[in-house]
Amino acid sequence: MGRSSAYLGAAADAAEGLDRYDRQAPPPFGPQVAVRFLFTESRVGRASSPTPSRRAGLDPGPSYLSDVRPADGRRQSWELQVSSGVPGQPVRLSWPDMSGLPAEVRPVLVDAAAGRRLYMRTTAGYEVPADETGVSRRLRIEIEPASAQTLMVTSISSRQASAGAAQIGFALSAPASVEARLLNIAGRPVRRIASGQKPAGTSTLSWNLRDDGGRLVPSGVYLVELHARDETGRQARAMCSLHVIR
Repeated sequence: MGRSSAYLGAAADAAEGLDRYDRQAPPPFGPQVAVRFLFTESRVGRASSPTPSRRAGLDPGPSYLSDVRPADGRRQSWELQVSSGVPGQPVRLSWPDMSGLPAEVRPVLVDAAAGRRLYMRTTAGYEVPADETGVSRRLRIEIEPASAQTLMVTSISSRQASAGAAQIGFALSAPASVEARLLNIAGRPVRRIASGQKPAGTSTLSWNLRDDGGRLVPSGVYLVELHARDETGRQARAMCSLHVIR
């Protein structure tokens, strides 16, 4: 089925419009894989004024094998078209290790049709499914300042609400899936509680003071370890102690 490559980036001397860093893609030929960055309305400086059909989405406009934007600290978004004429054969996307990318930026691959968002620092690829005609999927790559989207768990606290229940409170800086681990004072696991997706802001979860085997735990000091993970793979942790009295 072949290979196809496309490159994006940012440079201090890059222009908003077409410049020496950018390379327009040739017309597609045959059923081979094609990965291209598409014209978007926000990139109008790269081509002539958009036509009515382009505004209506009937004509995607020019596509690019490389698309380099000005490095000005703003949130950037690239529209990526993935296509193949091979029926039933998915296309596997991959990208290089991103450890060299500045720590202050956050790269995310968005597949709106599948409802998926992948944090590209912690994943190495993505498979685009095919149908009976092949693959035709528009994806988006977003680069945004990490400082504006940091996932944090704060204000964690716990208390025994009754003889048979404890409440654990916490706050999230962004929506995330949350799991709590209860450990005894020696650090051995006692109970794991998956509370599912929680919104940004304050939340609580309950523990019935029983271990994973359903047995009541004895009096003592326990450690509460809260682990949050968002849809892009970013993670955050926080801990506090809980006194259980029988």
